[in-house]
Amino acid sequence: MANVIFPFLGGGVGGSHISAFGLADSLQHDYGVNCVVFCREGTRSAEEAGKRGFELVFTGEKEAHMRHNPFYDLVRQIPRLQRLSRFRREPTIVHCQDIGALQSWGPPAKAMGLPVVYHHRSINRAVLPNKMALAFADAAIAISESARENLSYVPARKLTHIVNPFTMQSIDQQAARKALLSEIGASPDARLYGFVGNYWRRKRPFFFLNVCRAIAQEDPRARFLLFGRDGEITELELRRRARVLNLGRRTHFLGFRTPPEANIASLDVLLAPALKEPFGRTLVEALLLGVPYIATDDAGHSEIASRWGGGVLCPEQANAAEFAAAALAVTRGEVTPVLSMRRRSEVAEQLSGRAHAQAVLKVYRKVSPKFAAAVAAETGLRTFGQKKIKESA
Repeated sequence: MANVIFPFLGGGVGGSHISAFGLADSLQHDYGVNCVVFCREGTRSAEEAGKRGFELVFTGEKEAHMRHNPFYDLVRQIPRLQRLSRFRREPTIVHCQDIGALQSWGPPAKAMGLPVVYHHRSINRAVLPNKMALAFADAAIAISESARENLSYVPARKLTHIVNPFTMQSIDQQAARKALLSEIGASPDARLYGFVGNYWRRKRPFFFLNVCRAIAQEDPRARFLLFGRDGEITELELRRRARVLNLGRRTHFLGFRTPPEANIASLDVLLAPALKEPFGRTLVEALLLGVPYIATDDAGHSEIASRWGGGVLCPEQANAAEFAAAALAVTRGEVTPVLSMRRRSEVAEQLSGRAHAQAVLKVYRKVSPKFAAAVAAETGLRTFGQKKIKESA
């Protein structure tokens, strides 16, 4: 059997986990690949991986940093080698979703003779530690053109551009909206402006609140929703800012919830003021759901808007009032960026888990012909299942 190991360092669930798990779903169900998640025990990532039916291997590590001190990684080499050793006799690929996981798991994987694939989902500085970590990758996948440009120092033969998969659950948007309005105690005619993402500085949650203040001055029906958890900025800090801006009663902190598309489904407008977003899952989820977005014209956001549309971009230098004006133009019907149902279906097929898995399997084939042969043998035994999948597409 062919295996793909997905190692994670932290304990939470973010966009990289969701994208990786979407890939693993298709690899496992459509291609017979055994997907294994390496993570700390008792974490949200372990819980989510278990729900999806992936094999779990607990790393036994206590540290929860997104990137470890190199000396810590050095001390952990032997335990990591022990956990990888059971896979060395089978065709196995170690697929790292961030630079921290690559730094930690790339060296023991290479020492064990296992091919390593790195998925570049961020925009990092081209500093020596990052370049050293990338040296352990046999191939790298960039999720956007911005991410590809960020890896200009990686040889072109090792680098592939593949956008993230988007396998979304079927959602009754009217029912989801009704339930959310009841939860927050809002009237049926409320307008819901949302922020979806954990509270990192580059996501600009404080700027989101400034935008909300400008919207509140023009739209008395506006309610503001934040779906996320603490990052560099805490929810407590954001609640304090909301009170200072006199938004306390109209702003609702709803925590991190899955599936993420359910958070977006109830909104009238998604506000995405993030900078240096490598791709931007929430924008794609919004356009597939028919929820207009207002986003910063920067990095991956620019690529999504130019490729598929579905929302409005504001210049990177736009202030809160300008961002708010764009949102109000949408809710007033002055701008209608929502895609047609037919176009949304076309985009969904382009971004399906199957299409993504097929593209990633081509990368796996380059780094491990043995792995490719094992997948071919497995899918040959699953001909009826593959035929059934195609017919249902």
